[in-house]
Amino acid sequence: MHKHIVESLSIAHRMMEHVLTLIRLQVDMLHPLTKNEEFVFLRKAVGYMHNYPGLIHHPAEEMISERLNHYIPDTAPLCLKLAEEHKQFNVLETTLLEYLNQGENGDKGACQLIKELGNTYCAEQFNHIDSEEHDMFPQAIKWLSEDDWLEIGCKSNLDMDPLSNPVILKHYDNLYDYIMSTSLNLEIH
Repeated sequence: MHKHIVESLSIAHRMMEHVLTLIRLQVDMLHPLTKNEEFVFLRKAVGYMHNYPGLIHHPAEEMISERLNHYIPDTAPLCLKLAEEHKQFNVLETTLLEYLNQGENGDKGACQLIKELGNTYCAEQFNHIDSEEHDMFPQAIKWLSEDDWLEIGCKSNLDMDPLSNPVILKHYDNLYDYIMSTSLNLEIH
């Protein structure tokens, strides 16, 4: 069971990395005369990061952290750091969404705020993913029982990622088009 859960989380990380790369590229191209479509794309991409990882992916990782911390108390600093980063991402995403709304409503000064916060946010997310995959997942695979993995699998909704359709997303280049044309509401609720 652990292989399925860790594989699902890792696949989701790859998708998140694609979205983060697109966010970073789009943020780097912002300027005071940016068109509304660019803000719409960023709002949808940040909304995806806020809604899917924030509500589905991160809780599954936190279940793993809690059990890992129970078995191996030495992992407490790592588990606490990762949980705190999840909370911080929620705050950064909310702030980014506010700045994006300001930019979309014509606030020319919002571009610089979006650039600064967007680049910081993306860099921190990439580092976070790396830490989970290289520090937390191997420990969890080693120490969590099959019952732990079964419970995590039953309580999580890891298969609910709206961007995980392999037919639609065969190529990385399709992601931008899919995010922009999707009928799914990837924006914050």
